[in-house]
Amino acid sequence: MKNYILIITFSLFSLICEAQINSIESNQFIRVKPIKPDFEVKKCLSSKTFGIVIGFEVIDSSDKSLYGEKFYGIFPCLQYPGNVIFNGEIYDLEFTEIMPKYKHEYPIINKELLQKNINGKEFWIIEIGTKKSCVNGTISK
Repeated sequence: MKNYILIITFSLFSLICEAQINSIESNQFIRVKPIKPDFEVKKCLSSKTFGIVIGFEVIDSSDKSLYGEKFYGIFPCLQYPGNVIFNGEIYDLEFTEIMPKYKHEYPIINKELLQKNINGKEFWIIEIGTKKSCVNGTISK
């Protein structure tokens, strides 16, 4: 009986460790240049909308082979830095393909743009910034 308890405990511990490692490795980084959207971004900040899809021009050729020439990601409205990112500069973008559990029910502006990603994947933006500065989705120089 003690052997069964030991085996079950070890199995559960292994599963928990594997789950934590996989979630840490899920964040990805690419270098991008934001594409100014054709709509008013203030709409995102003043409504009950959760996020907004923003387009980016992919810079590095190795990233282009994985994501294509253009990359579309969901930016949470509360972390959206505003028009300051549409200045022609190149930024480091951290993102994930794992949708946070609490975001399932909220509307997203321009969600149809995600279909332009390779295989229509949804990418969730975590942070954007230059190598000098990147703090929780806001940019400072």
